[in-house]
Amino acid sequence: MTGDSRDIQFELQIAVLLFRVKITKLQFHSQHDLACSLHHNPLVIECKRPRKNRTLPGAYAKAAHQIETSDLVSTNPNTKGIVALDLTQIVVPALTGSRYPPLKEMENAFFKATKEGVVRPSNNNQRVLR
Repeated sequence: MTGDSRDIQFELQIAVLLFRVKITKLQFHSQHDLACSLHHNPLVIECKRPRKNRTLPGAYAKAAHQIETSDLVSTNPNTKGIVALDLTQIVVPALTGSRYPPLKEMENAFFKATKEGVVRPSNNNQRVLR
């Protein structure tokens, strides 16, 4: 899966969350990632997936600018905007200490750690770090 397809996948995940909480008039918009209606007013959602910590401020700023310059905002002052950030590429490596973004590299690192004895099976057949 490429970065672009993961971006679209994130937009779909946000759309599903909104649908589940019964947000109305949900649509993929030509100018925005998503647009919907909240309390009879437009709601614009810009979805961003920064890949590195240093790109986070720029991704947020870009999304905020997209909302601020929106035609929906200029035509309806009650329009609200949300920046939805997927921080998986930043937070997961920071929490795990892993810098193996592709799944195959993570699998290889896991198998290498298993061979080296860093990871061992527990009594209930789950992997446990030593």
